[in-house]
Amino acid sequence: MSRQQGLSQEEIANQLHISKNTVKSHMGQALQSIRCYLQTQDIAYLLLATHFILSTNQ
Repeated sequence: MSRQQGLSQEEIANQLHISKNTVKSHMGQALQSIRCYLQTQDIAYLLLATHFILSTNQ
């Protein structure tokens, strides 16, 4: 089940026989994990780009 399929949180909850709040909570946790991962990747990319720029300017 997925929002990608165009399902609302309520539709997902009904199909899984769980509460809408459970769906909302799990989706929130998943989004937080994705945000954390992306922030880590942004920092790594920034450090790599800075290193590359500094090394090519010498």
